[in-house]
Amino acid sequence: DRDNHIPRTVLVPANEFIGMIGKAFAPHIDLYLQAERNKLDKIILTAGQNIQEELENDIHILNSSTKLIVAMKDAIEKCAGFNIPQALLDLFMLIKELLIKYSSTLTRVLPNRPKKDDQFKLICAISNTSAQLLSSISSLSEKVVSLVPDETKPAINVDDAGDSIGTELKK
Repeated sequence: DRDNHIPRTVLVPANEFIGMIGKAFAPHIDLYLQAERNKLDKIILTAGQNIQEELENDIHILNSSTKLIVAMKDAIEKCAGFNIPQALLDLFMLIKELLIKYSSTLTRVLPNRPKKDDQFKLICAISNTSAQLLSSISSLSEKVVSLVPDETKPAINVDDAGDSIGTELKK
């Protein structure tokens, strides 16, 4: 547009207006968090039921993990728009809980004594997906840390989730 000398208007949201809207919804933020939980739970449930269909042979991970991580990132960005730090912290705790649930869902479908190539591929995909979850939870926490005030940053800890996912993999 600049090269063609076409003027363009850039709209910038008024933060004080966004904050006022967020405060109006603050008493009902639990409904938003429950809706996000339901949406993310549905992705996890679907992954657990159709594990063979979730395999991405080229990169050896499960497709559902990408869907789940993108949905979690979107939820963080939407929640940040409310400008309510406690809601963002609550959402992050929910995300950690659901990542652990997803990891345990994956380990429950691991074959005990693999004999076929498909079973070995599934084991590799679950292992790679779990590694992706560990790196993703760190990047999601960095996103939340950048959005909350300094006094709430210490509450954002991912070590417990990493340990839980690691424990699931050891099973």
